[in-house]
Amino acid sequence: MSEEDDLAIDRLLRLKSEIDAKLVELSRIQGNSEFVREVAFVAEFKALRKKYQFTSNDAFAMLDPGYLFGGKLDVEKFFEALQSVTPQEALITPATKGRALMRYRNPFTGEVIETKGTNNKKLREWKTSHGRQTVEGWREI
Repeated sequence: MSEEDDLAIDRLLRLKSEIDAKLVELSRIQGNSEFVREVAFVAEFKALRKKYQFTSNDAFAMLDPGYLFGGKLDVEKFFEALQSVTPQEALITPATKGRALMRYRNPFTGEVIETKGTNNKKLREWKTSHGRQTVEGWREI
């Protein structure tokens, strides 16, 4: 056996040992109940974000309203004010507040969408089905 073969065998044995150690560490982490709870939480969080079409920032802002204002928010007063807001008012965010209302009419169905942004679920469906330029042509001025 040559010296080069000995080096290759040594490298292989060292790599196998490292892999075995990492596999043991991986199984220890996966068996940890806190890790399992965190994985379940992240999966549920992602599913809820997808279901309600929120970005991570939207979700963090809902969990901690101070997140939007860099901690300079009286959370108690914020929630008191929030209770008096109508559902329609709640949809107006700082990003959409200054935007003009856009109205789209589907010529095939007659359905109308009014939105201040382009992140409307139905509008995105139309753009996927008919193409962005076509749907923009449905916009009423």
